[in-house]
This record gives sequence, structure tokens and C-alpha cells, in this order.
Amino acid sequence: MKSALKLLEDAKRERSHMWELYHTWYNNPKDTTILRKHRRLQKTSKKDIKKAFYHEIRRKNAAMRMAELRIADQMRFNVLSNHFYQKTLVDFEFGRRIVVSYLR
Repeated sequence: MKSALKLLEDAKRERSHMWELYHTWYNNPKDTTILRKHRRLQKTSKKDIKKAFYHEIRRKNAAMRMAELRIADQMRFNVLSNHFYQKTLVDFEFGRRIVVSYLR
């Protein structure tokens, strides 16, 4: 669960960083030095750079949604595992990976 939370925090931080880069570039589009660190953003025209920014922001949003889904899957498994343990007194941790794949 901690690793899923860390993935979510990392995805949120990367998305907000990309938005900050976009706003910095939008305020001064002639300054392309901020784009040198990001290979996918190195385009020639202003329109292409803007499209690349939006594409990267969508990628970061997708990563964030996937991290949120992982957290939800883990929470669902924990509820199922607690219920299973109360009924059978058997720990259900051995089937975590298979059950999480079924829960989605």
C-alpha cells in the first residue's frame, strides 16, 4: 500500500511540474532552454510544442489514474481479506496478486 501511495504522490508531483513548465513556457515561448531537459518537448514550432505539452500532461494524468486504481484495488483486497479471515480464520495474503487482478 505504501508503494502505491508513493506512486500516486510521484505522479501528482510530475504532473504539477509539467503544468509549471507549460505555464513558464507559455509566458515566454521564445525561451526554449527550459525544454532541453525534456526530450519529448523539443519541437520546432510553437503549435507542436503546445501539442507535446498537452500530450505529456495527458500521460502524467494517466499515470496518476493508474496509481489511484492500484490504491483502490489494494483497499478492496484488504476488505475481502478481512472478511475471509473472519469467516475461515485463514490469512488470504497468499492470493493477493490473483485476487487483485480479479477485483478490477
